[in-house]
Amino acid sequence: MARKSTDEQMKELRERQKQLQAQLAALEARKKADARKRETRRKIVAGGAVISHAEIDPAFREMLREVLQKAVTRDIDKAVIGDLLAEPASSPSA
Repeated sequence: MARKSTDEQMKELRERQKQLQAQLAALEARKKADARKRETRRKIVAGGAVISHAEIDPAFREMLREVLQKAVTRDIDKAVIGDLLAEPASSPSA
């Protein structure tokens, strides 16, 4: 069996290096996608807790409304949270 030349060995190693780089890139992309999913889930859970608390605490609801009015600027986003941006109905005086 003939021994491989240095050039052949280098070529094989470069091909292996390309394969390893592709595998590494795929793993990095998966890690990034998993992190985005986790962050999205985190926002959903935290948002749900905040909205639930706003439903039972009028002072917190007002604070949340003020924060959202300042922070949410896109019309499409405002449409989704319109109920949270609305002024609370004033209760009639006795």
